[in-house]
This record gives sequence, structure tokens and C-alpha cells, in this order.
Amino acid sequence: RKSVSVVLDGDDPLVAILAPPEDAYLRGEDLIVGGTASDPTTWVESVELSIGGGAFQALEGSLGAWAYLWDLPTDGIYVLQARATDALGHVTTTPDTFSVTVDNTPPTVTLGTSVTIGQDNGQDNVQLSGSASDNLSGVAWVRLSIDEQPWRSVDAGPR
Repeated sequence: RKSVSVVLDGDDPLVAILAPPEDAYLRGEDLIVGGTASDPTTWVESVELSIGGGAFQALEGSLGAWAYLWDLPTDGIYVLQARATDALGHVTTTPDTFSVTVDNTPPTVTLGTSVTIGQDNGQDNVQLSGSASDNLSGVAWVRLSIDEQPWRSVDAGPR
């Protein structure tokens, strides 16, 4: 009699995107997208990555931890998906809800031309107006410097 060991693989592979974090705001020329892939029973044969709904691209040397150098595209919101295939052809794909925002456009700021001068409790008061906006990530804060004095935070009003 001979005995033969048999491994039954009813498990799907595991795949995850670890960097960048979900809902991240990105800027610059490129970024490393990275993650992991494993299979509890057999092994991972391949890992692929899709960016912005494009075709899945095979990643070289992608067994276990994987990384991909992404040349950041124009400003916008992009969905990242990773897909792993194990030795028996089982496939797992990350959800299509993992998105990041590329925002390389600086905010715009305008200072209004109307100035109001008055007094408040015996102090001279000069009121300036202006606006600040950003195409994707929003404006976190506004600072103002007058006559090379230190920068001061100003009330940005409702968001």
C-alpha cells in the first residue's frame, strides 16, 4: 500500500492594499502602492493591480508583500483594486470602494478690494475680505501677513 497526501484547497487567497491609506489625499509625481497577498492552504500565483478602473496589471515579484510605483495622474479621485490568484485558480479582489484623491493643484486665494475702517472699543479696526478655495481637498486654514509681520490665522468663515 502506498499513501498519498492530499491537500484540499477550499480557501480563497487573501489580498490587501496597505499603502496609501484609503481616502488619502496624494500629491507629487509618484507614489508606491503596496500591500500583501497570501493563501492559507496553498500559495499565491499572481497579484494584479487596477488603478482608476483600468485593466488589471500583473505585478512582478508579487508573492507575499507587493509594491507598485505609480506615476500619479492628473487631479481626480481614483479607485485602487488588487487581485490575487492562488495555485488552484481561486481569485480574490479587493472591494471597488478603496479610493484616493490626487490633488496637485494649489488652492487659490483672493483678497478683496473693499476695506472697512472703523473703531471697536476705542481701537482702530480694519476689516478685509477675501476668499480661498481648492479644487478637490478643500481649504484647511487661511493665514494673513501684513507688512511682513508674522503670519496670523484668520477666520475662514463657513466651510
